[in-house]
Amino acid sequence: TPEAAPKADAARPAPAETDGKAAPEHDAAKAGGHVEEKDLLADFTKEELTVLYDLAQRRELLDQREAALVAREALVDAADKRMAARVDEMQGLRKSIEELVRQYDDQERKELEGVVKIYEAMKPKDAAAILEKLEMPILLSIVDAMKEKKTSAILAAMNPDRARQVTAEMARKKAIDLSGIRESGKPG
Repeated sequence: TPEAAPKADAARPAPAETDGKAAPEHDAAKAGGHVEEKDLLADFTKEELTVLYDLAQRRELLDQREAALVAREALVDAADKRMAARVDEMQGLRKSIEELVRQYDDQERKELEGVVKIYEAMKPKDAAAILEKLEMPILLSIVDAMKEKKTSAILAAMNPDRARQVTAEMARKKAIDLSGIRESGKPG
């Protein structure tokens, strides 16, 4: 307050005047001597000292927070680097797995083609006798890979019940709706 200012000025010691020379404490500071802390604090009021103390504490708190943020940022950066390395590693593994699956599929396809050629080369009656005893998934994979003309001849030579099962599974696999076909086998 304006009234407090004159009191504060009154609380401050007036600089000593000695024949136009500076006070001895100022001479010591100019000469590079040490001025005691209590001499420096004597220039401030109690309220000013409180504010200075609060500001010093606030600065210390801010410095601590800044140090914590710097440490946290370093941790986040390290975690980001580890995560990026893991992502790269996972992508490499994914490519390796995809390549292995492709190689496996190619090998399986070649083996199936070899089996299909054997059955296509056989007489339909002989092929039908063997194929109708196979499990349905194996039978379907062979029949699906065969030429339609060969498949139809083999199905005609099969037991009618087994041929019907194979046909139904082929239709289900290819998602053909057979609901419009009558019992006689004619559409309509």
